[in-house]
Amino acid sequence: MEQNSAEDYALVEPDTLYIEKEETDFEIIYRLCFYKHDKRYVVFELKTTDCSSIDFVQSYKRNGVRRFDCFAVYDNVADGNRFLFFDYESWITYITPTCFSGFYPICSSVNFSNMEVLLENEGSKLKLSDDTLCVASEVSYLPFSRTYRMIKAKFVPYLHIEKEMEQHTCTPSTNSWIKGWGAEIGQEDLSGLFAGLTLTGIWGEGCGRIDIRLEEAHKTGRGTYTVKGASRIRLSVIRLFRGTIRIDSILGGLGLKDECINMDGFVYGRYVFREYGADSLKTYYCGHFRQAYRNNEQRVEKGRNDITELRMNLSEYTGHRQAADGRKEVCSWADAFIPGAPKDFCVINDAGEWVITPKYRKEGWDNLYDAYFNDSLTDDEVRKARLAEEGEWWPEATDIPFFMNCND
Repeated sequence: MEQNSAEDYALVEPDTLYIEKEETDFEIIYRLCFYKHDKRYVVFELKTTDCSSIDFVQSYKRNGVRRFDCFAVYDNVADGNRFLFFDYESWITYITPTCFSGFYPICSSVNFSNMEVLLENEGSKLKLSDDTLCVASEVSYLPFSRTYRMIKAKFVPYLHIEKEMEQHTCTPSTNSWIKGWGAEIGQEDLSGLFAGLTLTGIWGEGCGRIDIRLEEAHKTGRGTYTVKGASRIRLSVIRLFRGTIRIDSILGGLGLKDECINMDGFVYGRYVFREYGADSLKTYYCGHFRQAYRNNEQRVEKGRNDITELRMNLSEYTGHRQAADGRKEVCSWADAFIPGAPKDFCVINDAGEWVITPKYRKEGWDNLYDAYFNDSLTDDEVRKARLAEEGEWWPEATDIPFFMNCND
């Protein structure tokens, strides 16, 4: 295991964060840790298979006293960063829900009372507008732009569900919602966040179409769930699977609630789904996910977003599919916008809908285009195409037996 300190003296100076890096055959694990009273604590963990990483940005001091450390959590798929702040006064970890491409924090502007920070355009030496863009916490991604020199962004408390960190990340918070639901959500039965999900995605270099149905989920331990479902490749090949979902962390405090959107935060974790049958232990999907949730009268339910223009995923899975012959291909799926898709994969129309470009339609996307965007078809042809899109293609998934240990 490799250790990289935030500063050269970080491991010597007591109670300061440092980065641990662990490499396995399938992934790289980054951890932000510190020692206190001779005990090691993990305040943040990132597991990646796509060259994402955690990097030290700056340690901010006031009157010679270290106030907070700033780290960049790099998302290689989005080519952007979320920024993490660890406050040494309250021992609370914060993170920007938004992933920024080409903008970096001005640490002297960090305001823990308002949970705000100013970010500066990496091209600030160029002639740019002096206007400041205010970004709400519900915006998940902000691409690079030369329009604004500065951005004012929100950050929120990051809640690690590991029991050893509850005393540091949950209890000291002044946010009453976090003290209640945020601290306890990891112990709740969250199977409803995963059961009944139908998602669409891509696999392989050609961006072939894959549909995923998570039919049922059952809690088997704290933060651990067994699931069963089905995959459909190019609308033709249907395979059943079962597997495991493990929750790693919780990002709460968003509190987006109106008649069109209802979301309190995101649950993050890992998944391994193995196809059921003769090759059930040879062909599998694995990676990381995030799932939006809402707090509904002491129940935790899936988040809801009816505003297409927000372009925000509530369910998002990124990873790879390894076939029985050992061939490994990138595979990701979501409820709205597919993560990792090439820039020329689709265009966004005036209604906020994504339309597959002709280059990729032959990879199983023709029917989606015919169902909703092809004006040259007859009514019967459109109905047939929509039936394939909207009909239940996964009934056999309910017949798979649950295995409490999926050998993942």
